Amino acid sequence: MIVNNLLKDLKEWIQIPFVYESRQGKFNDCLWMNYDPTQIELLSYDALGENFNQRQAIKRQRTNIIRKFSNMDPHVRKKIMLELAHYLE
Repeated sequence: MIVNNLLKDLKEWIQIPFVYESRQGKFNDCLWMNYDPTQIELLSYDALGENFNQRQAIKRQRTNIIRKFSNMDPHVRKKIMLELAHYLE
């Protein structure tokens, strides 16, 4: 009874299988989540990206956007910021 209820509950969970290697060899494991990881807000966006290259590309994008905003007409910049704020709500 308890096992059936547990298995029924786990069907709604997200399972992410992965393989890792230790000194004893390769092992299959999985990560179980009861939430959608794409729908959460990160505590810190410093490590956004899966590897160094992605993090570097994101850093360059941020730098370019900030540079463009700083060179923009203040009224245009304010209008864009208001539209972005509305989009984020």
